Amino acid sequence: MERDAVIVDGARLPSARGGAGGALCMVPPEAFGAYLIRKLVERSGVRKEEIDDVILGNVMGVYLCFSRLCLLHAGLPVEIPGVTLDRNCSSSLQAVAFASQAIRSGESDLIIAGGVESMTRQPWLLEKPAAGFPREPLSPRILSRSTAPPEFGEHNMGETAENLAERYAISREEQEELALESHTRAIEAWRAGRFNEEIIPFPLPNPRDRKGEPVLFEMDETVRPPEREKMARLPALFKKGGTVTAATSSPITDGAAALVVMSREKAEAGGFKPLVRVVATGSAGVDPAFMGLGPVAAIRKVLKRAGLTLEEMELVEINEAFAAQAIACYRELGLSREKVNVNGSGLSLGHPIGATGARITVSLMYEMKRRGARYGLAAMCVGGGQGTAVIYESVRAGH
Repeated sequence: MERDAVIVDGARLPSARGGAGGALCMVPPEAFGAYLIRKLVERSGVRKEEIDDVILGNVMGVYLCFSRLCLLHAGLPVEIPGVTLDRNCSSSLQAVAFASQAIRSGESDLIIAGGVESMTRQPWLLEKPAAGFPREPLSPRILSRSTAPPEFGEHNMGETAENLAERYAISREEQEELALESHTRAIEAWRAGRFNEEIIPFPLPNPRDRKGEPVLFEMDETVRPPEREKMARLPALFKKGGTVTAATSSPITDGAAALVVMSREKAEAGGFKPLVRVVATGSAGVDPAFMGLGPVAAIRKVLKRAGLTLEEMELVEINEAFAAQAIACYRELGLSREKVNVNGSGLSLGHPIGATGARITVSLMYEMKRRGARYGLAAMCVGGGQGTAVIYESVRAGH
């Protein structure tokens, strides 16, 4: 008999601006990822030795099992295994999906699922010579990170957003309006304290403090006051005469998010209070040139699998990789923006690739709790032409 997989706790680090000067730019990802896992395990009250696995998404790094490295840095017992996965942008949402599948099947009872990403520290990869000792002079080349074969066209992610803007006649003004809305919602959420429950502050060295007391990094660096006039002056980034700018693209971000996923039976036996139940998960493929439509295909698949409708989803998170991409998804699905990304999304909160799926799940489940919403939906587009979606049902609302 299939069991219920529930989430009893979840948290994230604040989103750090990528590049020099960002809060986490000097911190190795295994260090801030381990810190989050350690603090989440402590806060949740789960016993370390009862964790069956740690599943983490990580896209930009080159590690020999990053998840295992993180969990050992976090002080978890050596007996606990870890696995790292890469479904590009939706890696940590896939981590939640795989965790729920393992629990529903009876293979596991308690899993830490999430993602960690340092886009700042993305390594440069050099192509290795075909011959071990080549006679010709060495001419190292930086390896490209292709997401599709050449026959599908050479499209970087920004160009796929331009493709959608052209196909759906999405104006630059519409894109800027969504960016303004995203930042405004995120600012309002911070002011209202709606992120307090999901944020775990990260201690940073404070060279000005003689006692060596750290300074806490506790607010998203990527959120900024909306400035429409400044947005209008920005150049198009990806296409001559295009409409996609830095303001309407998710910023380069460093971050981490994780969740405690367990069986309902284990939660009840341990006195834990689940926040949500994982109802259904699913991924789908789309044309790589229009990868931003991935959420549409994944959402339709997962709704059919769950026997539910989009109208029944009271809250929806669709990551804003680009404003044009998000608007195209809203149009295809007929979604009202009133219930989508109500506290901001990728344009304002950033998109630390391997961690974003867990981040939107964390934000979604706490907003479901606040509103007493029954169903929530999290979905993402994926570079290379995929989409991933997960439906959650509130447990605390008595459903």
